[in-house]
Amino acid sequence: MDYMSLEEIAQRSHNGKLKTTDSETRYGGIRMFEMSLRVSIRKRIELLKARFPQEHLLVADIGGSHGDLTGEISKIGGVCPFVIDVYPCFPANSILSRNRFIRADAEKMPEIPDGAFHYIVSFNVLTYTDVSLSVPEIYRILRKGGIADLDWEFPDKGQLARLSKDQIARHLTITPMMGTCLIHFEK
Repeated sequence: MDYMSLEEIAQRSHNGKLKTTDSETRYGGIRMFEMSLRVSIRKRIELLKARFPQEHLLVADIGGSHGDLTGEISKIGGVCPFVIDVYPCFPANSILSRNRFIRADAEKMPEIPDGAFHYIVSFNVLTYTDVSLSVPEIYRILRKGGIADLDWEFPDKGQLARLSKDQIARHLTITPMMGTCLIHFEK
């Protein structure tokens, strides 16, 4: 999978008709997202560049909506970031192409091939999904050798128990925090 194939998927997913907003994207830096995940996104990307030295890294921001984080990641050389959201919005000041916004549901992304992305991040989205569907789907689109960092606010204990019994549970590290859960996995 290369970034041009993913751009074609993005184009087909919204037929060039993304909701355009007058609100501006706030490119306030990557630090806020790193504090939420308690990881250095830049260090993750450097690690993945070492694992995949001959490739542009394909990064997905699940639930990225306006592309705030994706815009920041696009400033890092050798990285091709994409927003994946049920209702992606294209901000008036976006530094991203419309072909970097994929309209898809985190619970079911059949248009995205297995192993498409090297790195996947998600903030404050899993709360609004059935994690027994969304986490395995995120795992499916993660490339072998890739990394996913997800945050799950106010985790539902029943869903957490089901996820812990899921077949991919052995690949997950789930860290409970105050009111949130951090999910990390490598494939």
